[in-house]
This record gives sequence, C-alpha cells and structure tokens, in this order.
Amino acid sequence: MRSRRLIGVGGRAPLYRGAVAGIKGCGASSARHTRIATDRQDARYDGRGFPRDGTPRKPGGALMLASGTARIAPCIVCLALGLALGAAATRPAAARPDDPRAEGRSAGPSRAERAVDEARELAAQALETWDKDRDARRAWKLIDRAVRKAPEHARTRLDRAMLLVRMLPALGSERRRRQALERIDEDLRAVERLAPRTILAGVARDMRRELSGRTLIPRQGAVQCSSAEGIEAFEQAEALFNAGRLEESLEHYRRAAQACPDDAPILTAWADAHYALGQLDRAEELFVRSLLRDPWQRATRRYLMDVYLRRGDLEAAFDQAVHAVIADPTYEAGWEALRMICPHVGREYRRVHGERPDIEQSGDRATTVTLPAGALGSGDESAGETGDWMVFALLLAGADEPPDDAPAPLFPEVSRIRGILETICDDEPAGDGGKGSSRHGPFWSMICRAVAAGYAPEAAYMHLLDRRLAAEYPRYRDQHADRLRTYVLELLVPPRPGPGSQ
Repeated sequence: MRSRRLIGVGGRAPLYRGAVAGIKGCGASSARHTRIATDRQDARYDGRGFPRDGTPRKPGGALMLASGTARIAPCIVCLALGLALGAAATRPAAARPDDPRAEGRSAGPSRAERAVDEARELAAQALETWDKDRDARRAWKLIDRAVRKAPEHARTRLDRAMLLVRMLPALGSERRRRQALERIDEDLRAVERLAPRTILAGVARDMRRELSGRTLIPRQGAVQCSSAEGIEAFEQAEALFNAGRLEESLEHYRRAAQACPDDAPILTAWADAHYALGQLDRAEELFVRSLLRDPWQRATRRYLMDVYLRRGDLEAAFDQAVHAVIADPTYEAGWEALRMICPHVGREYRRVHGERPDIEQSGDRATTVTLPAGALGSGDESAGETGDWMVFALLLAGADEPPDDAPAPLFPEVSRIRGILETICDDEPAGDGGKGSSRHGPFWSMICRAVAAGYAPEAAYMHLLDRRLAAEYPRYRDQHADRLRTYVLELLVPPRPGPGSQ
C-alpha cells in the first residue's frame, strides 16, 4: 500500500507518525505557483479574500471570498455587492496577492506593511530552498525569520506550519521533530486567533485535527492508480506544477488520466492546473468528471466552488459548499466557506461551533455524559474520543446490556442517539424564534431545533460525530443525501427573513 505522497518531495514518503494527510497550502511568490503541503486533497488557500491581516473583507466594498487554493493565483477574486455581485477583478501582475500597495492606495507602505512584505519574501525563499535544495536547516531558518518579521500575519504563520509539516520526514532527530510539531501547533493556534471566522482559520483547525490523528471521515485523496506509466506521468506533472511550469504540466496530467481513467484525484489535480491558468471551462469539466467518479470528495467540491466564484455564480458556489460539508461534517474550511457565502445569497448562518457541556441526568441512575469531542468540538480534544452514547442510552433505558434478541437497526449508533437527543430536548424552552439559548447553551438550542423539526439523525451526524457515528455516516450519507442537504438548507443556513417577516 502506498503511503500518502508529499508534494514536491519527488516520490512518496511516509508522514511522521502517519498523522498528516490531505493538507494543501501555498507559497508567497507571484512569479510561480507553489504547493507546500502533503497532498492536494485538503486545505487550499491563496491570497484571494485575505487582506493583510488574514480576515475577509466586510460587506460594503467588495466581497473577497476566501475560497483558497494551493496556488498563488495571479488574481484576487472580487465579487462586488449589490447588482454587481460576481464581477471579477484582477490585481496588477507586479503586485503580490497580499501586497498592501495593491489595494490602490497612492501612499507608501507603513512600517508594518513593509515588515509583511519582507516576511512574504523570506517565506518564498524558504519554500524555494526546500523545493529545490531539500535544505531543511536553511529553510527552517528562513521561515523562522519570516515569522519574526511579521508574527501577527496569519498567512505567514500558516506558511511556516505547512512548510514544517512537509519537512517532518526529513528531520533527522526525534528532538527536532518534536520541536517542529510544537512550532506547528503554535502557528496553527495563532492563525485561528489572528484570522477567526475565515477559511484560513478552518484550514488551521483541519490541520490540527489531522496532526492529532483524529480524522474521523475517511477521505479519498491519495492516487490509487496501479499503472506505473500513469504514476510516472502524474509525478512529472506535479513536479512541473510545483516549478510553476503550468502549461507543460498539462500534457503529463493528460497522460496520467489516460492511463488511470478512474482515478478521481488525478482528474482533480489536472483540473487544478487548468484553474491555475485561468482556464475555467476546462477546470469545471475535469472537476465534474472527478466528482462523477467519487461525489464525496470534500476538497474537490470546494475547488469547484472556486470556479463558480471566479465566474461570479454565487448560487452554484453555495451549492458546492453545502455538498462539501455534507461530504465531511468535520471539514472546517468548508464550513467557513459556507459561512462567508451565506450573507451574499440571502441566507443566515446558524451553525454553532463551541464548547459542549456535560449533561447531568438525575435519578437513581444519575450519570454525567461527556459528549464526544468528535471533530467539531473544542477544548480538551482527547476527552470523549469514542463517545459515551451507548452507555448513556443503556442507562436511560434502565438496562445494563441490550437484549440479545433486540433487532439491529441499519444505523444502530444514530438510533440510540435519537432517543438521547429527544430526552435532552424534551423540556427545552421555546427560545426566541429559533435563535434563543437552551438551558444547556446555544449549541443545544441548535440541536433541539433539529430534533423538533424531525432531523435528529442529521443533527447527530453533522454535529455530534464520534468514531462510532463516523463508521456508519458514509452509508447514511449515500442513502439520505437529500435529507442531509435539506437539513443544512432549512436549519443551518435558512433563507434570511424578509423585511416584513416576524
């Protein structure tokens, strides 16, 4: 079985402790497109939608949707609000995506802006040093200098985390690897602090989860083709892409796809190259072909979302964002993309992400249930990893064990949880029109709205995922995709009430 590849490493190499997979990032040079993470399957981002501080622009000027790709695109998508929604704008070629002077101001850059410029140049040098020379010591020194120049710049902090992830297998000592992992965690937490409620923050949360080995939903991102010719062509294409030779990479991607016609990740990579060249029609065609082979590729859904954003088709982009989070409810970058699109397609964002309190049950069989941290929890992420739902369900039922002859439901875990949720929500106050707080907090108010509307299974899968629920979710998703989509559209991102509504 092949280990997951490291982009730009020249072949496949095992990741440190097998913890990191499917993380994707970008470099800082406007002259070349650089991927700096483990493979193309997860967190794409670029300068689009991220001003200097890493936060999205606020409505009122231009909507900069941070959909994020692994390439430094030569343009930044600008979607103007009002009737002009969807109009694309391109930065001057001489300006890097996060160059503050590209905002059109005539005044010279401030000291802080110059520091960011210098940090981005140092980050680009670090990436190039690693890509070309495999000099981990020098690359680390350069990226550390970049962070010292601009410690409060979210993209630079994420660049360092992603570069260190790539370098982990090449670090010679256990001490050095531990140091790198500590630095990565520090940077990812800084990104969440510096750029909250952005795709950048979602990328950081996804990376932290994967580094901790807590990925719950199996994802299809590694190339599985058995053709040696196809693999060779694909690796040649990737090397050319990483070197910025995009046009040359296309023929190699074509040969790889010809040798491996059913390999969805190869089609996604080929589409990605066309997207980087601005060839949106061809990129869309190939992304769709990839999804026909596997419709639940979370990253491919978001990449196709990027295509529609570039065209200004917000409704189509919104639909892909919805499918991305249904593909994997733990996909924080996908949730952040959905959050940012919602206001601009006339929808509210009602998903609550926060602490989940312990629920105490009174009576002879009183117990405190530690809710499964799952993939969306916060705080102590080691608590409740496998969940305590089964024990709780048995206690509520007044039984020590399930009867031997009990019929086994098709989805046993969610069947148990349905009763638990109904018990928790049974005496909940009505709240204030659906937005109010539950006695257990806003998270449970969201859950209880779902239970009242008949979506207890969907709420459990989308918000309370633990390892046992995750084991049955893919089958449920395949059989009930329409219900999951309706749940998201009606309860998590409902239409915004009109001016005359109560």
